[in-house]
Amino acid sequence: MTGIRIAVTAPPSSGHSGVADYARLLGEELERCGFAVGAPGSHELAILNFTPYGAGVHLGWLRAVREARSLSRGGQPLITVFHEVFVLPDRRLRMRGFGLLQTWAHRRLVRASSAVVVSDDARAGALAALVPGAPPATVVAVGPNVPVPCEAVQRPGEPLVATFGLPHPLRDLETLVRAAALVSAELPAVRFVFLGDPSGDPAAAAHIRDLALALGSPVELTGALPAAEVAARLAATRVFVSTYTETLSLGSGGLAGALGHGAVVVAYDSARLSPPLLAGKHLLVAPRDPDGLARTIVEALAADADGVGAAGRSLYEEAASWKAIAACFTSLIEDALRRRPTA
Repeated sequence: MTGIRIAVTAPPSSGHSGVADYARLLGEELERCGFAVGAPGSHELAILNFTPYGAGVHLGWLRAVREARSLSRGGQPLITVFHEVFVLPDRRLRMRGFGLLQTWAHRRLVRASSAVVVSDDARAGALAALVPGAPPATVVAVGPNVPVPCEAVQRPGEPLVATFGLPHPLRDLETLVRAAALVSAELPAVRFVFLGDPSGDPAAAAHIRDLALALGSPVELTGALPAAEVAARLAATRVFVSTYTETLSLGSGGLAGALGHGAVVVAYDSARLSPPLLAGKHLLVAPRDPDGLARTIVEALAADADGVGAAGRSLYEEAASWKAIAACFTSLIEDALRRRPTA
């Protein structure tokens, strides 16, 4: 089916958007597979990337439904990627009303779609709860939005530990800062790099910076970096620490980037691992306290952990590389076109 015209859309955004990166990188990989990826209009199939607030906090749900209707006008098949699924944050009357609108939109999008894609089992379950009776969503990982080597690379020798240091309610950066001080007491050459621009929460960023100074933790907060520089830092990383506290899945492009660069990933044992991630095989898990995390980081820095990094890289190639992701979409596209009604 090479040459099939595909439109891959993303919600309008000002500034950096992970969904826009996803749409662009998926489109580029589909082009390498032989599809003709272009703007909506003359497409034979469309891929709509949806988040509940992606096209505006108050009316994004309505804009997404209208876009889905436009993209599928004329009988063109539509594949919808739910990057997030709406979850009611509280029971206030206003929010319950907004939840009804979001639920309506999710159901309309599912009904309009030949196939629905989510990034992990948790999102699949949330969508199934909102749209009961719908066919199961297809789980497809999220790829990295930074360059990753095509071939597996040898783990670097320098004891560099990295994480993405953007403050977030579901990330625990403070425990890592405290653990960094303990690791450096045992391994003086170790360095910790917090990647990313924390300016969205200046108070939280200042707290992390002040805590690192007070403890003597060898932590560098990089601030905003170009994608190529982030990739260079990951290439030099021996251990990558995920600081998510509740769940960890291949729905994280940052995790995909770390696995792709062959770093040994360390996660908190409080975080539920979504399939196909396996503790002890693809990553190591650590207690969510400074002492336990420090011990696990030291273990991960050792040569004995090289096999974990290699297994993580293999999982990346199988599931989270853009080549693997495009293969999943190719199957969905071919199936949708086969089932398209003919005149």
